[in-house]
Amino acid sequence: MKKTVYTVLFLMVFVIILMACEKSKKGSITGQINGTDLTSFLIDQQTVSLDEQGNFQFVLQINKPSYVELDYGKKIAVYIKPGDTLHINIDNSKEAKEGIQFSGDNSAINQLLLQEAVQSQRLNEEFNNKFMQLISMDELEFKAKMDSLWKPFYDGFYGLLNEKKINDPYFIKSHEGLFLYTKADILMKYPEWKRLLTDEPDFSPSPGYYDFISELDLNDPELMDLDEYRDFLLTYLSVMTEKELKESFSLYENKNYKQFRAKMKIALETFTDPDVRNEMLYSFMNYFLDSYYQKETDDLIETYKKNCTDPEHIAEMEEYLKRDRSIQEQCEIRVYKTVDDVTLDAYIYMPSDLKEGEKRPAVAFFHGGGWECGKPEWGHTQCRHFSSLGLVGISFEYRLLTQHDSTLADCVKDAKSALRWMRAHTDELHIDPERITVSGFSAGGHLCLCTAMIDGFDEPYEDLSVSSAPQAMLLWVTPPKIHEDRWFVQILKGQAEVRDIDPSSHIRPGLPPCVFFQGTNDDTVSPDAVKDFVGKMKDAGNRCALHLFEGQTHLGWDKSGNEADVLAKMDAFLESIGFLQY
Repeated sequence: MKKTVYTVLFLMVFVIILMACEKSKKGSITGQINGTDLTSFLIDQQTVSLDEQGNFQFVLQINKPSYVELDYGKKIAVYIKPGDTLHINIDNSKEAKEGIQFSGDNSAINQLLLQEAVQSQRLNEEFNNKFMQLISMDELEFKAKMDSLWKPFYDGFYGLLNEKKINDPYFIKSHEGLFLYTKADILMKYPEWKRLLTDEPDFSPSPGYYDFISELDLNDPELMDLDEYRDFLLTYLSVMTEKELKESFSLYENKNYKQFRAKMKIALETFTDPDVRNEMLYSFMNYFLDSYYQKETDDLIETYKKNCTDPEHIAEMEEYLKRDRSIQEQCEIRVYKTVDDVTLDAYIYMPSDLKEGEKRPAVAFFHGGGWECGKPEWGHTQCRHFSSLGLVGISFEYRLLTQHDSTLADCVKDAKSALRWMRAHTDELHIDPERITVSGFSAGGHLCLCTAMIDGFDEPYEDLSVSSAPQAMLLWVTPPKIHEDRWFVQILKGQAEVRDIDPSSHIRPGLPPCVFFQGTNDDTVSPDAVKDFVGKMKDAGNRCALHLFEGQTHLGWDKSGNEADVLAKMDAFLESIGFLQY
């Protein structure tokens, strides 16, 4: 009987402790928004309803001090700790500084944040307006200018701390970190900005330029929630990776994914705190697994698994690999090209009703990714769709700027090689060589245009009597204009002039029929540039159509529901030119 009583008492105490812990993880934000027609707004990206008087109440689940964003048409950040109740009165008809009043826990801190937001906006405006002037300075002048820009922030912050008698340790530490690591991030980026955007493409900072890093803590898990700290660590990792590749080139020679291998080495040497290490490894390995072809990468993946102690991150990695394996099992993979030690693969999707000796129209797909990332798995949806209609669909790997030490010229060469390979193997691939369509998304669309419009960029060892030009083009968010800027000059590495790989400079009569699919809210590919290109193609007597999708951005076509419409319009286009008949 006693044992039962003790057990019950223990359970009651345990439940009380749990309830207390749960309570300590809650923070409450209440208030009112006047001068608005809104019926809801966002707190921490969650929708919060407003009643008829504009009142709201929101409970956050937090286990440590946090910065939370409120978005009611204007955005502000508030500081809240577990157990806090913060009340906010907002007059939306006024500017934030005059129209917002705080009461309750940490109201002084949040009033300070509001004042700082105004100063921050002024600093951003000054930095952005004078950006080219700033990065044109020599490094000593630039460092001095950064010190002078940040000094009012430091002085104002510590003055307000004393004035408002604020002594919250985490708030002070995180805010000092915000100032320190924002400035450090800019200093880290300055050399690259100078190389890319000024007339000093070979600029290299002095040997002691990066000495300021020795004063920074690269392993502070308490700051990992701070965007500015994480951004700095990512910039540091990128800069040190480039330095490692230059100074230890022989270690990475003839190895796939050099940048990620060097980045892994730097990350493991730098980030000794387990939490910081997990997050920094995840920051680039998550991107690597999602955006690159996993070929000859087993050692890199094993290194990640060995050094990451977060089971959720490992589970996410396994999901990426499982997804890619599933796609690979649904097609046939063949090598279509070998360059030195690099093999390039083709993912082949055959129609199920193919008869022996029959030849069908084919679609060659080239993925997007800014010529820097991407993988043939990204063509799975489109190639599978076309194979279901009776066509042969092939998604091609091509050399990437960040993977193979390649140039944009190499990307174009690979696209042309892909079409020659298709025509050289028409019997075994069951392809009609007179009905080959190229399809590309973003950078892949640029490669499609190059195969049709631009001469040269051929591999000398290939049979140049075999055509590398398509008979039709499907162009999805495709950049038709390549601009004369330093980045394109840099990635060409002297192999060609920018104009040589700019489709808009090669418009002429007699080009294959094509159709563009473009979102009006695309901030990567200009809708106006696409419209201009389409107009010039028509003026030259070419068949060139454009479908505009209102409000669509560069990515997210599947989420917006527009992907199915694009595929249907592709089908209609192919039907109109006789490429769905066989």
